[in-house]
Amino acid sequence: MINILRLAAIFFVWFYSTSLASWWVIHLWVGDTLWWIALISSFSPHLFIPLLFFWPIGAWVRRPLYWTGLLLPITLFVYLYGFLFIPRQPPAYQPEPLPLRLMTFNLWGGSHKVQTAQVILENGLPDIVALQEVTWPMQKLIQQTIGQQYPYTSFDIASGLGLLSRYPLERMPSDLLIDLHCRQYRVTVDATHRFRLYNCHPRSTKLFYIPDDFAVIIRQVEETFQIRTLLGARLAEAIKAHGEPTLVVGDFNTTDQSDAYRNLRTVLGDAHRASGWGFGHTFPSDLGRYRDLPIVPRQVRIDLILYTADFVALQSAVGTAHAESDHLPLRAVLGWRLSH
Repeated sequence: MINILRLAAIFFVWFYSTSLASWWVIHLWVGDTLWWIALISSFSPHLFIPLLFFWPIGAWVRRPLYWTGLLLPITLFVYLYGFLFIPRQPPAYQPEPLPLRLMTFNLWGGSHKVQTAQVILENGLPDIVALQEVTWPMQKLIQQTIGQQYPYTSFDIASGLGLLSRYPLERMPSDLLIDLHCRQYRVTVDATHRFRLYNCHPRSTKLFYIPDDFAVIIRQVEETFQIRTLLGARLAEAIKAHGEPTLVVGDFNTTDQSDAYRNLRTVLGDAHRASGWGFGHTFPSDLGRYRDLPIVPRQVRIDLILYTADFVALQSAVGTAHAESDHLPLRAVLGWRLSH
């Protein structure tokens, strides 16, 4: 009986390993062009949850074939996420001007209480705060609560985007060919340090809110992934074209295994991957329920702070205060890279 159980354990390990390898190969091959692969890839950290069970079982099975089967999942996890759990030393940076303290926060369009505006205060009043899903009532609350701390502000209620800054701020016309809910600004730190900043909030797939019609679900997934992929490509093209120091922040509704993220990473570094700890998941912020099923918090990392090679990431952390919002705020500290 014990031998049968050990053989069953070996079978399930190899079935899991083969399934994971199949996903990875298809993911590398087609990216987000297959809707079901795009969805699976969005939750890629969850694909490694079985390791939590297979690893201790291995101490009982004690068969080389069992551990050989676990080799690929372990290697793939280390390759994709292992470095996020290794302590890293902050890189060298210019002492002047001082590092930039940044924050991006999706307020949630239904927020209406002053506690949500105070989340910015609870996160230390960063130098620059990018906001998404800003409504007119929330704009008023923000200005009443912390407006005196930020002499430069820009709100675009039509797109739900807002920006608070301690540095002079200039709204710039979009260099994207279509409106993808991404606004561009120029921030002036001093006479020799200026940069472009994009605050973005592309369309969400909203799996919890689409109807039960399977054809509609597939179309919604395909369209939203295509829109985000297009935004990533257009942003990368624009950043290459203007060749200036640039920050790209916001709620991208996309994870680090998406084509959109891959496009952005051709020209931008990721503050969390460079200086954060752990998976850095920012959504959803709190426990909830959908159709009598529990929604577990912190399932995906879709809020990002990205930067060109003119900067270095010194710190990155997910805030815990979120008030009414369904997102957790993301903070980062960026220094100016030492010139060679």
